[in-house]
Amino acid sequence: MKPRQTTHSSHNRSYIHVHVKKGTKEHVKALLDEWYRGHARQVFVERLAACYPRVERLGVAFPQLAVRVMRSRWGSCSPPGRITLNVKLIQMPTAHIDYVIYHELCHLAEPSHNARYYELLDRVLPDWREKRQRLNEFEFG
Repeated sequence: MKPRQTTHSSHNRSYIHVHVKKGTKEHVKALLDEWYRGHARQVFVERLAACYPRVERLGVAFPQLAVRVMRSRWGSCSPPGRITLNVKLIQMPTAHIDYVIYHELCHLAEPSHNARYYELLDRVLPDWREKRQRLNEFEFG
């Protein structure tokens, strides 16, 4: 029988505190990565549900959601109706998360960055340009 390991974590807007009885830096990193991914999924599911009604009328089916580490993108989508969001997006303000979700939802209606796509984005999120500009100020770390 394996001994049970006790783990406790808490967080506020600036810090995450992880307490383990025994563990290496790699173990703590794995715990933190697991927490981030779970927390991100929970928040992204909530935000997707909040954003979706604005695009439903465009004939977009409710997409599947994936959360993963992405090196150079905040999000992506695939034609079968799957949206993938970068786990690091969870560190951004809610308005930026929503922008990425709307961006990807509009791609489900129009895959290309053409005039129709931008018309759809203007319709569902009129201030998207400001949000994109602010989001682009953040660096991937």
